[in-house]
Amino acid sequence: MAGCSRPCVSPERFLGLVAGATGLGLFPFVPSRIGATEVGGFEFSVSMRRDAEEAPRALRRR
Repeated sequence: MAGCSRPCVSPERFLGLVAGATGLGLFPFVPSRIGATEVGGFEFSVSMRRDAEEAPRALRRR
């Protein structure tokens, strides 16, 4: 991607990577919120939570 001094990942690509890893059982988290820090920019923020099917006890302790 243009404008990146380090390897860059778009929000769409990031979500695809997370979905693939979660589907393979390698990542027990799912995105609960994703948002751009600047409209049209390359940066974005992500909030994650434990997957309820993978860790139901951890979710019930809250």
